[in-house]
Amino acid sequence: MAEPEEASRFCGDRAPGILCLSDPQRVAFRAFGIGLAGPLELMTPEVFVAGAQATFEGHLPGPPTGDVFQMPAAFVIGADGRVRLAYYSRNVADYPHIATLLAALA
Repeated sequence: MAEPEEASRFCGDRAPGILCLSDPQRVAFRAFGIGLAGPLELMTPEVFVAGAQATFEGHLPGPPTGDVFQMPAAFVIGADGRVRLAYYSRNVADYPHIATLLAALA
């Protein structure tokens, strides 16, 4: 959901040289069937542990942007247009490891 500038900064820090797209209007979210979080995706032990771990590591949350109920997902799409990886998060703290995303490019 990030604005293009924010997505560019985020991806530039984590995966330089990889084209990273943003979707502030959430058109792709709807097209790929990525729904909104409910109580089971927001209030799980995994979410609380991830929040505590991030805080312990010094990563304090900033003000929320976009729809805080939008479930996360990640996709790797090859140069041929084929989806190489579709990762649908189980809860709001579930993200794929960067290594998993990069491996899908190989």
